[in-house]
Amino acid sequence: MRARLAAVTLAAVFVGCVHRAPGPGYEQEGLAGYYGPGFEGKRTASGATFHAEGMTCAHRTLPFGTVVEVERTDAPRRVRVTVTDRGPYVSRRIVDLSVRAARELGIMRMGVAPVRLRVIRSAPRY
Repeated sequence: MRARLAAVTLAAVFVGCVHRAPGPGYEQEGLAGYYGPGFEGKRTASGATFHAEGMTCAHRTLPFGTVVEVERTDAPRRVRVTVTDRGPYVSRRIVDLSVRAARELGIMRMGVAPVRLRVIRSAPRY
């Protein structure tokens, strides 16, 4: 009986510790920047090749393959991008966009802009 109780307790602790990735509807606000010119053709953290003209982004924690909508909070513009890399490594930024995504969002001149990020589709599970 004691062994069974210990096993059930251990299983409950383990299940409680499993990290679940944010699903559709998860939102985050902060600053978006961009990266690209010096990274063209290099491998991203996901293993994919980076293309500045792709619709991709870097996020610190969202799983690779997650599709997010990035909307400017100071202008009526939004883009959908796929997480393929880790970063940004600058404080207060929540996402770094590819050059194409940044251009479509209209942040190339400013360098950064306030945004709201929303998960559209979680990464596929294998």
